[in-house]
Amino acid sequence: MAVYLYKRTSILLMIILDVITYNFYSCYWYFSRRKMLKSDFSEREITWEPYFLLIVNTLNLLLILIEVFMIDKNPLMLVGIWIKHKDIFMINGLPPFTIIASIIVAFRYRAILNLQVISGRISGFFTFLFQEFYLQYWINRQNEIS
Repeated sequence: MAVYLYKRTSILLMIILDVITYNFYSCYWYFSRRKMLKSDFSEREITWEPYFLLIVNTLNLLLILIEVFMIDKNPLMLVGIWIKHKDIFMINGLPPFTIIASIIVAFRYRAILNLQVISGRISGFFTFLFQEFYLQYWINRQNEIS
């Protein structure tokens, strides 16, 4: 099977960017890998997945902002709201819909990457736990092998 060399990215940098951008870097990562995953021998194609994740992340962020601004009328007090109302951010800090969407998209990408393996298979367990971070780790490892 043919294997395409993908862009090598630092996992630590991915984690930092993901935290700074409130998970929007993950959307960028999936969009940027979409063209590289197109192959002649793949019966699956990436179509709706990155858009789905972007919509879910955007809606989640909008819901958090609406909730924050409904609690305190002064938008300049965001730091104060964060400290006073930690429970909001604890509930929305790991939004279930975003996590589920990320897992779905990661497994779709995993299925296509599994068609292009050099050695071994991509672990479903680690894909479930670490999503795009594990996929990028696997891509980095495949680049080293080839």
